[in-house]
Amino acid sequence: MRLALYGIILINCIQYLYAIEYIYPINIDQDNVTLLHQKSCNTTEILEWNIKTHRTTPLLWSIFNPTYCTILPDKSGFSFIDNGRLRIKYFNKRSPKSLDFDIPFLYINALQWIDENSCYCSAYLGSNFAILKLFIDGTVEIVSADKKNDYLYPCYCDENIFFIERKKDAVNNIIDCTILCKNMHMSIVTPILLFSNSLLVSLRMKSATEGFVLEYKNINDATYTFIYHVFYYDTTIWQTKKLFDFTIPQHLLKNDSSERIYESLLPFVPYHAHNRIYFVSSDANDTMNIFYYDTITQRTAIIDTIADKKCFFVPRVYNNVLLIGGIGASESDIKIIDF
Repeated sequence: MRLALYGIILINCIQYLYAIEYIYPINIDQDNVTLLHQKSCNTTEILEWNIKTHRTTPLLWSIFNPTYCTILPDKSGFSFIDNGRLRIKYFNKRSPKSLDFDIPFLYINALQWIDENSCYCSAYLGSNFAILKLFIDGTVEIVSADKKNDYLYPCYCDENIFFIERKKDAVNNIIDCTILCKNMHMSIVTPILLFSNSLLVSLRMKSATEGFVLEYKNINDATYTFIYHVFYYDTTIWQTKKLFDFTIPQHLLKNDSSERIYESLLPFVPYHAHNRIYFVSSDANDTMNIFYYDTITQRTAIIDTIADKKCFFVPRVYNNVLLIGGIGASESDIKIIDF
């Protein structure tokens, strides 16, 4: 028994020692860049890096395992999910605040803070994912829920909640996805667009009449393929248009891979800045390349100044440079290039 226990401990130590580390920016506020450092497949930390002073500071104690870090609207702190639990770290407080809610739910995700006291999210409630409004005093408001289908990726915009409905069959296979809109004053839910035989994995609203959605399309056993669409209200009907597609190696996303990203798809979701949408895609040699789609010219271009194969996450914009994360353990591994 003791030898078996020692064996398990030894295996865990070896996995930790030889784990691939990743580091990438998740938020930029003036000269301060919030970084997520993945120390192993199951261990993360949040750092603050001041680009001008080159000083890096841990924002949380090492006992926490943060993911889905989101800056509060008043910039007084940030929320994060730690092993399934929502917490808030205020910058003027030493310890994070743990939020306890008046109804039980699991797998909280896709947070959008409306103000410093409340946010919308998706979470597993009962037997399906539902759209919830959470308050820091522990109150929970069920915005939309269904006994058969999942409601995911809420986006609040102009008194409306946009979200994705995943319809499932009797054995929980996904049949299709629909983008829905709920008016918060009239409590009316309106279908916007139906994606038949598709899986939608991300939603972003630019305004109440224009948004972007990410569709998953698996083509081969080595990579995952995604399609990025824009959808918009055109006089009387909603229209959709494919902007670009990209592929991500499966070993970066599969749960049983030693190289998997702890935040899964999150650092690969396309990023909008300065009339450009930045994204990454792998080529036939499994090399990740960085591209942008110009929303004015409606053309896609590769950023061919990047030759470092270790930097492959979707970049973030700081002033007139791009910050690109990838394999690494410190801020010195963040690549900085002009654009």
